Amino acid sequence: MIHGRDEHEAQRKLRQVYHDCQIIECICHHGSVRVPVASFEEVANLIVR
Repeated sequence: MIHGRDEHEAQRKLRQVYHDCQIIECICHHGSVRVPVASFEEVANLIVR
């Protein structure tokens, strides 16, 4: 997934890395679902295990 403010910016970022690439398919995800942020305690519990 390439993140950008819009489709044009995402394609520009992709072409900075892959100069002459051909984009076969583009699917825009507007306001995609984010994973909840872990608390300090949750992270500490993972490290201690």
